[in-house]
Parts: sequence; structure tokens; C-alpha cells
Amino acid sequence: MIWTTGHEEWGPRLLYLAAFFGFLSLICFLWPFLKRRVSNSIIQPDMTISDVTNYMVNDSSVLLKKPRPAEIEQFGPAKGLLINWPGIGHVDALARVQTALNNGTLDSWGRREIIPNLASFELSLRPIPKQYWESACMNNLFCFHNSDQAQTMALPNRNAERYANLMLNRKQVRSLWMPGPLWRKILADLCIIKRKNYFGQFINKHYNPIKA
Repeated sequence: MIWTTGHEEWGPRLLYLAAFFGFLSLICFLWPFLKRRVSNSIIQPDMTISDVTNYMVNDSSVLLKKPRPAEIEQFGPAKGLLINWPGIGHVDALARVQTALNNGTLDSWGRREIIPNLASFELSLRPIPKQYWESACMNNLFCFHNSDQAQTMALPNRNAERYANLMLNRKQVRSLWMPGPLWRKILADLCIIKRKNYFGQFINKHYNPIKA
């Protein structure tokens, strides 16, 4: 007969408990990283349409049309005046965004108009159906600055609701139009290279106008 103390059975149980609590500790340690990874994988509206064009012109690697040099107007009411065309690249960028929306490669959000043609919009953003862009396009007049006006309009002979406060997803934008070289970003952040918006104003890295 072999006599035992009865404590031999605790060995495997303690190992199981140690493994269980070790696993819980690992989950608690990794949870912030896992949560951030999951949240980053969800497509959310986090970039205004004006910031998109400012990013494409100032911080992306995409080649856009360059503004023409300032010139003296020879004809019309502005004859003799120095005319500047700072926003050519932004117009080109907006056209490329419109193409991506038409192709369905970009998601978009906006505040839908409640009463047609009265500039009354919903308070919250909603996803814009991708088929919407078959009947509508962006309105250039209001897409180069943050505006509560309608930033979309119906195509000719089409019926379409209007949306204000157009938003896109930053990750999607940066995957379509890759960031430029790091050295350029550093020089721009140091204001050695000047970022400009559609209106020719100097802007900071958050695309807000720099006060003189």
C-alpha cells in the first residue's frame, strides 16, 4: 500500500490556474493594441473634403496641375490688373476625388438636405450611397473650405438630394494618393516649404490658415 498526503492532485490544478491567469494578463496587456487595431479597421468619416484637396496638393506624391504664373490681364473688366491662379492644383485634386467617388473606390458621408433648396440639413452625418454619384457631383464653389452650404448638386436632367459637410476616410485617401517624401513633410512642418490652400493662403499642417 502506498500512502499519500492528498496534496499531489494540486500540482496540475495550480499549473492550470497559473496558465489561465497568465492568459488573462496577456489579454489585458494586449487589449489597448487590439482595440486600436479594430477601430482603425473600421471605415469612419475623419477628413473633410477641403482637407483632402489640401493634402493632395501639399502633402501627397500625386502629380497635379501647377498654377499658372501671375500675369497682367489683357482683356475684360480686369484689364491691367495682376491676376493670380493659385487653386489650379486643388481643382485637379477635386476632379480626381470625384472620379474615385464615381468609381466606388471611396466612401463618403454628409449631412442630407431636409427641405430641397432651402439649405436645411440634418444635424448628423450619414453614409452617402455609392450609386448617388451616378446622379450627382460635388459643387466646386463650396468644396475648398469648410462650409455649411450644399457641397453636392444634381447632374443636369437628374434628381438628387444635396449634402453638406462632405467627409471622407483618411486611410482610404492616403491609400489612393500616397504621402510624399518624409523630408518634404518635415520642411513643410518647419514652414521652410509653404503649404497653401485653394485661395493661396498659407496653411499649417492641420490645413488651417496661418494668421499673419
